Amino acid sequence: MLRNPRLRRRLYQIHLWIGLALTIPLLIACLSGAVLLFKYDFIRWTVAGADQELTSRSPAEIGAGLELLEQQFGTSLQTVRLADNRIGLDEAWLAGERAAYFDPVRGTVVRQWERRSDPFDVLFDLHHYLLAGDIGNAIMGTVALLAAVQILIGLWLWSWPIRRLRAALWPRSAKRSDLLATHRDLGAIALLPTLIIVVTGAVLAFPNGSRSTLTAILPGADETPALPQSGSGNVDWPAAVHAAASQFPDAQVRMIVWPARPNAPASIRLRQEQEWHPNGRTIVFIDPATSQVLATRNALSEPLGIRVANASYPLHAATIAQPWLRWISFACGAATTLMIVYGFIAWRRRLVPATYSSSVTVK
Repeated sequence: MLRNPRLRRRLYQIHLWIGLALTIPLLIACLSGAVLLFKYDFIRWTVAGADQELTSRSPAEIGAGLELLEQQFGTSLQTVRLADNRIGLDEAWLAGERAAYFDPVRGTVVRQWERRSDPFDVLFDLHHYLLAGDIGNAIMGTVALLAAVQILIGLWLWSWPIRRLRAALWPRSAKRSDLLATHRDLGAIALLPTLIIVVTGAVLAFPNGSRSTLTAILPGADETPALPQSGSGNVDWPAAVHAAASQFPDAQVRMIVWPARPNAPASIRLRQEQEWHPNGRTIVFIDPATSQVLATRNALSEPLGIRVANASYPLHAATIAQPWLRWISFACGAATTLMIVYGFIAWRRRLVPATYSSSVTVK
């Protein structure tokens, strides 16, 4: 079957036209993603207090910090992500597309900004949404799915006849055959991590459909119960954080989410040691009227499909086993960028025949 010339020609044409269609969005994803991998490194260098190393905080200390934030921002507070090994500041998301960094040691706001004007927030929006909201998200999710197909077709085309790999970033010359050879070799070398990145990107773009699909095909049914009705009120955060931490004594409190509407619960996300997600996917729901626990969701006991979906973000964003995994992701992005460039140039030279000296090296 691998030697079937007709099938091979058809796969080659599919590979070519998918590649041409994905050229621009894949370049955008690769370049923006490469920068976002090092977002927190840049913040540690440029924002006061971001490079401080914090010891673990007690529920009382976390709750007191949240009360200070409420005094400064009031009802505009939506979500707070607590400091961790990436950045020594709490990060608050506010109403009106605003955000702030809060120093939990000094109890002060060190930076506020409009998310529409922040370079990293704009890059994030470009990477995930093409600056086009839900439509852009659907486009990028489709790009990720097509990229996975493209990778598998490329593997098929590369696998017969079997070629010797040449681990080099640059072609031997500017000839079309050498450009295509380097394009193929880079694809083969970076295949597995790149496939993981694009598949997890598709899962993140289509979370509901991905979770339903994964739960349907993997063992274990998703039987998440509906949340009980909660009351309204102002959450006593020291009491609420203590109640949440008591449910999972060995977990780290990572994120606090204010009620989205009246009679909706607040939620506190925790990270257990076995979880990959840096913000944790273990959730404790809090009744704002009593500041006590309404329900819990243990990420480690979720169905396998949900646990696989929960692993998508840390794999895609390379937050596991830092820093070496980030450098692998960066290398895959660079390899994919070069593959796109070499493949496009080779296609152009097929359309516009010319004589190229074999002594010219592409750099």
